[in-house]
Amino acid sequence: MKPPRQPAKDPAYVKTWDELAAALGITRRGLLLVRTRHAADSDLPKAKANGNHSIDAWRSFFAAHDIEGKQMDQESSGSDKDSPAVWKARQIEQQVIKLQLANELTRRQQIALTEIQAKLPPFLMAIRTAMDQCIPELATALEGIDEYNEREEILQAQFNKVFGMLTGYPWLDEAPLEMEDSKPV
Repeated sequence: MKPPRQPAKDPAYVKTWDELAAALGITRRGLLLVRTRHAADSDLPKAKANGNHSIDAWRSFFAAHDIEGKQMDQESSGSDKDSPAVWKARQIEQQVIKLQLANELTRRQQIALTEIQAKLPPFLMAIRTAMDQCIPELATALEGIDEYNEREEILQAQFNKVFGMLTGYPWLDEAPLEMEDSKPV
């Protein structure tokens, strides 16, 4: 039995991208780069219905657009800015930078334990001193005052001094607040 007859291969057409690249004197990656960059061009050669590619059509396209196979091969040999590997590396690099910035911001927002240990005892001592002075000063200031509203104002002024020290302490900028005048207003 005779094997079925194969149709004669047309030398002006090739079946695969690899064959087309070889016929054009370019690498497959270089040909892919050309196809990607010129995808919007209306004169970009299309494959025939059977999937074959016209070598002559592609040669004409290369000539019309001044495309040199060697130049495309050099661009596609690892320095391709559009390759998935390059994009992935950039994405990872951006994530690393983002995390570094977040860590730096967090570090700036934290108060060092040594700073707290250095500033907290004098601050607490100033509060303790102010509280200790409240009772005798209030007793002296309130002596002989029968008017309720006047006594309330004196008490409120003394408490405001102490509470002001608690709420207004600049933890990172300077030493603990000192009481200005320990006498009631």
